[in-house]
Amino acid sequence: MTEAFGLTGAGFLDDAPTGRPRNADDTRTDGVPVMATATLGQSDIDELPLGFAPERERTARQKSRRRTWIATLVIFTLLVLGGGGLWLYNTVNRPAPPPPKVAVPAVASLTESAALQELYGANLRPQIKRNKHETIPSGTAIGTDPVAGTSLDPNAEVILNISEGPSVVKIPENLPGQTEAAARDILRQAGLVGAPSTTTANSATVPGGRVITTSPAPGQMVGPGTTVEIVISTGKVSMPELRGRTRAEAETALKELGLVPTSRKWRTHRWRRAGSRIKVTR
Repeated sequence: MTEAFGLTGAGFLDDAPTGRPRNADDTRTDGVPVMATATLGQSDIDELPLGFAPERERTARQKSRRRTWIATLVIFTLLVLGGGGLWLYNTVNRPAPPPPKVAVPAVASLTESAALQELYGANLRPQIKRNKHETIPSGTAIGTDPVAGTSLDPNAEVILNISEGPSVVKIPENLPGQTEAAARDILRQAGLVGAPSTTTANSATVPGGRVITTSPAPGQMVGPGTTVEIVISTGKVSMPELRGRTRAEAETALKELGLVPTSRKWRTHRWRRAGSRIKVTR
């Protein structure tokens, strides 16, 4: 076996393109000169090494079928590569899924600051719009646009409607009889402003230090923020001129002022006739 390989296989290796021309002095590994192969028969030279049978010439049909299979394999490979590349491109460049929607919270009747906190907490951007409202106090939330419960994208803009109070205000009718401090507080709660200084007036019916009336008068309709003058009682009255009147006329005039007249008799001098004097008590 070794000798046969030396005669056939070594010659096959020597025929390989090694880049070095073979000369007559080359010898095999077993010591037999290369030129000794010339003495071998033609049948020994045509045999392939390791006992492989020589390749037969392919027919035209086989060559065509082989080319078809190669072309099919190339096309299939290109399709696989193209499909894989397209899938990879779509995977890498696929847009992120949209964030979940958020619902607009209910903020009606809340204060302005509380309503803003609710909307910011829901990941929304509130924009304040102020409107007149006849029943909702100033600074209180009327509602939103869109309305509460609407689904929006996160960070969407929402209009927050805030009341500025009514377009006209009625001067409270319970001001008479109040102290000055209480009257100013009532006016402030109604969206009105008490005048910086007060006016005093005599009153026979309103105790001193209490409100007699206002200007404009209680019950009138005025614009929001109107300045209202407060009239405070001094607790005193101006005595009318009673001289020359009869007793009945004098008592009537005094009673109209809320005074209680009493009378007592007095004696004049000799040259005057007797008469009576009226004493006034409150």
